[in-house]
Amino acid sequence: LAENSLREYLHLAGKIHDERGKARAYLALGRMYLIQGELEKADKSLKAAFDIVSKSDVDDKLGVAETLIALGELYRLQGNLRQADRALSISFDTLQYVARPATESEKFQFEITNERIKAEAWYQLALLYASRGGERDYENAEAAYHESEYILERIKEGIGDQRRFAKVLNQMAVFDTEMAKRLSVGESQEARE
Repeated sequence: LAENSLREYLHLAGKIHDERGKARAYLALGRMYLIQGELEKADKSLKAAFDIVSKSDVDDKLGVAETLIALGELYRLQGNLRQADRALSISFDTLQYVARPATESEKFQFEITNERIKAEAWYQLALLYASRGGERDYENAEAAYHESEYILERIKEGIGDQRRFAKVLNQMAVFDTEMAKRLSVGESQEARE
């Protein structure tokens, strides 16, 4: 049902020459495929979104950053950690150059959206570090989780958005459990030696 709706939106956006709309539809499809574990379909959709938002005439830096974050997740799931790291790094750089809107009401909405995107980038970076498995990577993962948590805590306090905050806390609990297991296994091995 969701896929059909997104494909219909994609078709309509194409009919009216709404490039941003097409990119958003491709991005949403790509995210949906990531959740479903359909990495080939996600790859096609996310690359189509990136091709659109990275054109200079579209000028959608937030769209570029969001798409790079999703591509970072895709590359991590595919095991291409170097490419995941690169995509996430570029997303952080891109977020620095997003143009601020002129009106106060648009500024408020923009700041919340921008902060949510930053929090997601930190979250994906934490997952990337955790998947690498080195001691320093775990320290970096923990710092990235905390950065995401900090941003989402501010949003939660400001507007009451708790869903994303809960997602990060859940993942941090999983991370902490994995770290405890690693320490326990390490201590057991040391005791045997």
